[in-house]
Amino acid sequence: MMQRSARKQLEEGGVGEIKLKGDASKGEYRNSGSAKDFKDVCSINENHSNRNNEYSKGPCAGKGTGTDTGTRFEIGTVWQPDDKNMREGHEDVLIPPRRRHMCTSNLEYLETKDTPLHGKGSGGVDIVNHSFLGDVLLSAKCEANNIKQMYKAKNNLNAQKEPEDPKHQATMCRAIRYSFADIGDIIRGRDIWDKEKGMEYAKGHLKTVFGNIRKSLTGKGVTKYESDTNHIKLREDWWEANRHQVWRAMKCAIEKDKNLKCNGIPIEDYIPQRLRWMTEFAEWYCNVKKKEHEVCKRRVIMINSVGNDYRGKPQKCDEYTKKIEEWKGQWTKLKREYSLLYAKAKVNAFKDDTDKSTFSVDKKDKPVYDFLLDLHLQNGGNVDPSSSTEPTPSTRSARTKRSINDTKTPYDNAGAYVNDTVDLSGYKDKINFCEGGRTLKDEQLDEAIVDEEDQPPSDVPPPAPATPEEGDEGEGEVEEVGPPEAPQEPGPKVDEVNVCSIVDGILKAVHGNRKVGDCNPKTEGTYPKWKCGDADLVTDDNVCMPPRRQKLCLFYVADRNEKEKIKTEDHLRDAFIKTAAAETFLAWHYYKSKNGNTQKLDEQLKEGQIPEEFLRSMYYTYGDYRDICLDSDISKKVRIVKDAKEKIDQIFPKKDDQTDHENRKNFWDENGPKIWEAMLCALEKIAGNKDALIKNIAYNYKTVKFSDNTTNLESFASRPQFLRWFIEWGDQFCREQKKELDILVKGCEKCDVSDIDGTCDKNGTGCKKCTKACGEYKKWISTWKEQYKKQKVKFQKEKRTYKDVPDVNNSKNAREYLNKNLEKICENGKCNYTCMKDPSSKNGRDMPDSLDENPKEVKDKCNCVPDECIGLSVKGSKIPDGHAFGGGGPPSYKCQGFKGGDSIPTNCVQKIAYDLWKKGKNETEYIEHLLKGDGMDLKENCKKLNINEGSEKSCDFNTRYRNVIDNLDGQCKDIVMKRLKTGEEWRCQYIKELKTNICIPPRREHMCIIEFKNIYSTDVMNNTKLLQIVQKIAKREGDIIIKKIVTRGPL
Repeated sequence: MMQRSARKQLEEGGVGEIKLKGDASKGEYRNSGSAKDFKDVCSINENHSNRNNEYSKGPCAGKGTGTDTGTRFEIGTVWQPDDKNMREGHEDVLIPPRRRHMCTSNLEYLETKDTPLHGKGSGGVDIVNHSFLGDVLLSAKCEANNIKQMYKAKNNLNAQKEPEDPKHQATMCRAIRYSFADIGDIIRGRDIWDKEKGMEYAKGHLKTVFGNIRKSLTGKGVTKYESDTNHIKLREDWWEANRHQVWRAMKCAIEKDKNLKCNGIPIEDYIPQRLRWMTEFAEWYCNVKKKEHEVCKRRVIMINSVGNDYRGKPQKCDEYTKKIEEWKGQWTKLKREYSLLYAKAKVNAFKDDTDKSTFSVDKKDKPVYDFLLDLHLQNGGNVDPSSSTEPTPSTRSARTKRSINDTKTPYDNAGAYVNDTVDLSGYKDKINFCEGGRTLKDEQLDEAIVDEEDQPPSDVPPPAPATPEEGDEGEGEVEEVGPPEAPQEPGPKVDEVNVCSIVDGILKAVHGNRKVGDCNPKTEGTYPKWKCGDADLVTDDNVCMPPRRQKLCLFYVADRNEKEKIKTEDHLRDAFIKTAAAETFLAWHYYKSKNGNTQKLDEQLKEGQIPEEFLRSMYYTYGDYRDICLDSDISKKVRIVKDAKEKIDQIFPKKDDQTDHENRKNFWDENGPKIWEAMLCALEKIAGNKDALIKNIAYNYKTVKFSDNTTNLESFASRPQFLRWFIEWGDQFCREQKKELDILVKGCEKCDVSDIDGTCDKNGTGCKKCTKACGEYKKWISTWKEQYKKQKVKFQKEKRTYKDVPDVNNSKNAREYLNKNLEKICENGKCNYTCMKDPSSKNGRDMPDSLDENPKEVKDKCNCVPDECIGLSVKGSKIPDGHAFGGGGPPSYKCQGFKGGDSIPTNCVQKIAYDLWKKGKNETEYIEHLLKGDGMDLKENCKKLNINEGSEKSCDFNTRYRNVIDNLDGQCKDIVMKRLKTGEEWRCQYIKELKTNICIPPRREHMCIIEFKNIYSTDVMNNTKLLQIVQKIAKREGDIIIKKIVTRGPL
């Protein structure tokens, strides 16, 4: 199908295969390799290349090195995305370890500025094509050989000259074919991992090489390749003309292995890269599943041999479940993406291209979509997409000829596609997803991927029953294991609560922009921000309430008319179901309005996928409803919260004047799953897809996990509410700080700062823009900084009370606790919530560097020194000579504000004082905000003085500051003004408390501190009062010094 299309493109409209087909034996090679060796391509080596030897020693040089050495075929290596190095729109695509270390170093470092690839040598431009082919063949040959050697090493096959197991043979062949296709994508400019450093280099070289090849082409068909700066069409045709030679070079690695024939030329290079990688992922997943299954099996058999009592639960293979958990989540995402694109292809195939109701497809998805559309049509799929698509028997070797009216297609879902494109029948006893010979529906795939709870491998025989002599328990015994209990006879039918039916009753004809009950849309009015210590919301100054919680819907448990309907626990359950559904429904519409992409988000929901960020908000909300029910809510019980509490208290009256915790807990344990289900029902109502979420095992109450894939819903909800809110605060801060930091970095990108003295061009456009960006960032970060400080005080104060909470005891401070929880949050396979990872180098280890006002990402750009301030002295700054300010005369007015941050100590005494100040600051930081007061505004008096040097109205203290003199004379009549006279004699005396003689400066001995002498405890009732007294004394001291020293003249 796609192969025919490629051949047709080569033969029609272009220059044809003959002109593009290369002959490496006619090429030239800078590294002394003989061109005639290409007559037998298997004899070529690293010398047959035009790479730059200074940067590359061969195709495989530098590959498979570093922290992931040898991971290309290490079973268990979890696939990861690489958002920084992926083509735009593919940041969340999982990359095969095999692809990360392909032997393409020679292509990455081609020497294109010299002969023969520059096209200016004696051989002319024709030599470029032949010589370039030689490097491609060398890369392909080395890559295949590297796959073979590394695979054998990782699977303990080095003792075998050739792999004997057919499974190993097939796996190696597939890996070589996958790399063949990836080389084809690199050549054709289709590789989506194209921002990686080496690939960036390769892109540039390939553009140059094909530009030179283009120059050699003449005659009919050349116009096809014009106006294409990247030469994509030419590269596609070149690959089609030479791919058979590339495959021949790859087969060199296996030509002597009689069992590794790998059949004919692969067709994988005609399949879009993302689809190939999905298939390859499935193969790895099966291998991981098989390996861990065997480990689990051996463990159960080992326990069996000990002879324990197996009357308990079946053995849980915890490690087995844990290790495949991440793979399971990744596969779920892959198959959803596949299903969405296939569904679009299916619908669009049925409708006319001009029909406006056809689905649009993003540019990044076009290659996969086009392939799936052709696949669908080739298999008789151009029919009504609403028709049944039940699975039908299918095999690769003999597919039944299909009628054009047959609605069943074998590629409706990702499991079916994988099943039909790769033989994984060897794993059928371990995982149904890998079963061969039939098409799997997504529902079957989900059942296959998810391990049944508490089930050991099915092929492990049950152990023999324990003998009467064996003890029931003993210290250090191995965990008991046993077969599943026999199914019980069904008892009398219990009336089940139809949760979604209840939800439907309140959400009919509601569209998210209208009330549900009396709960307003979240988009109505201004959405609140985090509030800390707000007396209307909480009773603790150090508790910060989330905006989500401030807008929480409680209508059906708090409204007066609704409360009258609540007479029993069942009524209360239904009220919580309605409330949780209404809250989720309205929250989703707010989430869409905040993030944009409304249609895309709704489509995602329809496909049965809840965005990770929104799923976490559901966790937070579920936990808050639990706290309200269990009376463990830490909010101030006012308004609707008070009304809800009163009703719940009626259903669960106090016992001995104490909250009935036991019955409340029992109620929630029984009905919590239904309340969670109500939240899912609300989303299904929006999606218009019944059971898309309810029957999705990923969101089932028992199996749904927080972002770390280990914490289940009830475990997270049972954490103290303050800790959940603290994590939610960090969750939001991480997201928003990243956005604000990006804005700051962009705003400062054109402000250059000297590495020598930290100076910059403050008047330049770039630094002006940076200064503005720094001010805005500082203002933004200061709010979050104060919020963090408040919460860390509470965390540290109450840390011991959280001894049973995960990660609390092994965290030294609040920052570490937040980091442990936030770094587990992953979205689309990327774990970027690292804002609490690194401690601040300026504010103590319990503060994260993400809260620094001058982030390290912009270095000194926010506080750089203007160029014109170099060499000037700033009085009182303690900046030594040699610094940007040091050694010069008095600064101009505009330079006085730049002191380079904290005062720099100039001697040992100042250094000790500075260290003591920093130590005291860090030790009191926990309570600093509790001690701050509101000072007096003294700016008006200061403005009376003209401080511009040399101004006409220089400071005449006696005439312009007369009121101050009067006050001084009245308040401190006994003050000795000569205390400031140079040469005044110091008085020395023995100080009894210190047991030593001390000489007291006259300045200090006669300081006017009359307010301190007359102060009483009843006069100072708060921080503000004390601060203002100290300010008054300090201001007067400054006035006295000015009066004595500056009688007239410039200040």
